[in-house]
Amino acid sequence: MLAERHVERFRNGSSQALLIPREFELPRNAAKLEKDGVRLTIDCVKAHNLIGLLATRKPINGLK
Repeated sequence: MLAERHVERFRNGSSQALLIPREFELPRNAAKLEKDGVRLTIDCVKAHNLIGLLATRKPINGLK
């Protein structure tokens, strides 16, 4: 069963932000955010360095 909780978004400067409830707390400091239409997906990532994090990303606009 998927857990679900409604949260409100707010502005943090020029960005939008969400408060993540304690029961959805992420185990790591780094996360990957993907958008598919109106759906946002957050995945934890183990990022030891910038090169490692960038290697996990998909190409942008068909660039390789």
